[in-house]
Amino acid sequence: MLKAVIMAGGEGTRLRPLTSNRPKPMVPLCNKPIMEHSVNLLREHNVKDIIVTLYYLPSLIVNYFGDGSAFGVSIKYSVERSPLGTAGGIKKVEDLLDDTFIVISGDVFTNINLTDIVRFHKKKGALVTIALTRVTDPTEYGIALLDDEFRIRKFLEKPSWSEVFSNLVNMGIYVMEPDVLRLIPKDKKFDFSRDLFPLLLKKDEALYGYVAEGSYWSDLGNHEQYLNTHYDILDGKVKIPIEESRAEEGVFIGEGAIIEDGARIEPPVIIGKWTRVRRGAKVGPFTVIGPFTIVEEGARVSRSVIWDHVYVGSNAKIRGAIIASNCKIGEGAAIFEEAVVGDECQVGNYAIIRARVKIWPFKVIDPYTMVSMNIKWGMKWPRTIFGPWGIEGVVNIELTPELATRIGLAIGTWLGRGKAIAVARDPYRSSRMIKRAIVSGLIASGLKVYNLRIAPTPVLRHYVRSMGIDGGVMVETSVVRPNVVKIKVFNKEGVEIDVADERRIEGIVQKEEYRRVLSDEIGEIVYPAEFTSPYIKSSLKAIDVKAIRAAELRIVIDCLSGSSSTVIPQILDRLNVDVLLMNSRTDDNAVPLGICNMPKNLDTISSIVKTLHADMGIVFDEDADRIVVIDDKGRRIPGDLALALFAHIALEKRKGTIVVPSTASRAVEEIAYSRGGSVIRTKTGAKYVLRDIVRHRAVFGGEERGTYAFPEFQVGFDGIYSMLKLMEYMAHTGEKLSKLYDSMPMYFMLRREVKVPYERRGELLRLLLEELREQEVDTVDGIKVLEAIGWVLIHPRPDEPLVDIYAESPKREDAEVLIRKYLTLIDGIIKGVS
Repeated sequence: MLKAVIMAGGEGTRLRPLTSNRPKPMVPLCNKPIMEHSVNLLREHNVKDIIVTLYYLPSLIVNYFGDGSAFGVSIKYSVERSPLGTAGGIKKVEDLLDDTFIVISGDVFTNINLTDIVRFHKKKGALVTIALTRVTDPTEYGIALLDDEFRIRKFLEKPSWSEVFSNLVNMGIYVMEPDVLRLIPKDKKFDFSRDLFPLLLKKDEALYGYVAEGSYWSDLGNHEQYLNTHYDILDGKVKIPIEESRAEEGVFIGEGAIIEDGARIEPPVIIGKWTRVRRGAKVGPFTVIGPFTIVEEGARVSRSVIWDHVYVGSNAKIRGAIIASNCKIGEGAAIFEEAVVGDECQVGNYAIIRARVKIWPFKVIDPYTMVSMNIKWGMKWPRTIFGPWGIEGVVNIELTPELATRIGLAIGTWLGRGKAIAVARDPYRSSRMIKRAIVSGLIASGLKVYNLRIAPTPVLRHYVRSMGIDGGVMVETSVVRPNVVKIKVFNKEGVEIDVADERRIEGIVQKEEYRRVLSDEIGEIVYPAEFTSPYIKSSLKAIDVKAIRAAELRIVIDCLSGSSSTVIPQILDRLNVDVLLMNSRTDDNAVPLGICNMPKNLDTISSIVKTLHADMGIVFDEDADRIVVIDDKGRRIPGDLALALFAHIALEKRKGTIVVPSTASRAVEEIAYSRGGSVIRTKTGAKYVLRDIVRHRAVFGGEERGTYAFPEFQVGFDGIYSMLKLMEYMAHTGEKLSKLYDSMPMYFMLRREVKVPYERRGELLRLLLEELREQEVDTVDGIKVLEAIGWVLIHPRPDEPLVDIYAESPKREDAEVLIRKYLTLIDGIIKGVS
């Protein structure tokens, strides 16, 4: 009896993301795996003894087909530990092949007459017969030239157009005699088209070509072919057995499927078993929907292929797209032509997936987001690119050079024609890569770029403002998360752009409405010399240099090999400070410290401060906009108390307003009120704090994470100037830093986090407010509850499915009571809405 070998080991890389979680033979074609159509074709021609060669994710094929009895055939499997090539895989099973046999690819679709090709093969006395078909573009296939007897005289795999000599291409279907296997080496990668066929021609063996006139064939090599093959089947260009029952002309509906009254089905359509199409929905034409899928009211699906267990929300629109298994498409979402959504993705309400965008499996697309580029890495495509402290993402996964170039184009488009911008970075290589990509986008939009190379953020802010430049971009690698790169965008004042401008830039990226100039308008790149000098002169002019020189302070400073190294030595040289400067050289090969090493590094600095009897220790972050302060006893001053301490310094000579985020300690109020000042609390994030400093003409603003702004010098977080203000205060008062630290009001703050899915956060916060209606509540930023023993803040993170819970009280045990109380309350609400 005639045997067949199905080659099913390929990965189907051109079909990704559809083949990310399955081999190509298991990709559904009209709700059946592609390979099942090959099995059916073999059975129809009385070929029931089948061997399947496997490599990529073999268990999925074995588990589905088993021994083949459910499909009316007998199947044996051969699994390759490493890929042996098309011919090498056949060589591995030669003991099972003792007579003429058929070889067919498990990832092509055809209705070729196998009986006829076998008859042709035997009539010609061929050693190998290749099935051939005619195509308009042969450059993606192996091509063959036949003589009058249909013997192949020339064969070339994937020729260029200058090499093309035929439009007859290899269909991946062969009839062979066992004797050919002697020419294939054992346990070695060997391919039919690249190795065996050229060898047969060289030896003048009987290699024939069978032209499959009138047969349908598709190699399903890309997403367009995948869709078109479905359209051809639905259009009747090729007949296949369809499992679903025919309800009317061109409409096939599976077992248990429900089409509600008022739903509109426009043929040709296949709707899988146990699928439900709700009233008011429209499906078709040229649409295949897999089993166990729900199409909600008002949804529109046309010219699309939707796999199994998909939820299509009300009023969603899917047109010419492919949706893989277990996806959720939100209400009002729109997915357009040749877009592909991989397995288990969640597309948020009213999100838009633009044409030809590919989304890899397990991604979450935020509501109201427009996706205009492929999403392969990371877990999430957020509705907003900007977070509380700028743009940030895992380098080369969430924040790629491609995205960075688009961000540069968007910033350039937003600023407008003829404008200039200054850019800088910290010393790390990942920052350099992302900055260069941004600069490419900026000059492509026609902007003039002042490239400061390595510079601290405070220097960039000052340069933008003092030189009258239209904006600035800072790129930095996180010291505590070395795989994360951050991008900050500044306006002409050197301050973070406001939310409205962030949304404009995001809109340009999402809609791809970039302004690209012609070659004669491409922006120039200028490398300014001595760009740190204006900052150094201005900062020294703003403080009491004479008092600091007279104080003869002893300081330990760690620059962490960051950009502060370019400025700090020059400033300290002019202040008569006895300083031990550590890690003060920038190095492109340096690796950020990382969060695991930060505590050890701070312990080292603390020990040195005590050993040298220094007045203080300062540790800068990567771009010098944040500092950690260590007192003369070697104690690290916690962020909440350091914020209160700098507020105390700011109010020493000038009474006025202090701006802090909602998460700041009550110690700030206590300090401010005791010195005749007032406090404005605002949302968490640099742009909000700096905005309200300007809005309320504040004398100081800052955050607990070590960022402080003194608008007397510049509106912007500035670790260098904050250090100078601390030195000035100590010089004026003669007070030890430890004494000032000990005088700060003592509060205990605790923080916990709770995982809450994005789609449930709104309901959680609504129910929480209802539960707290009798309490004193502030909703400036999250939900802040004022209790008799302290306060609690429930604060959703903007870019993660987490809710932070802060609790503060003068007593640690009371803070712990508050944390437990609200954790229990929130847990109960979450369980109630689950």
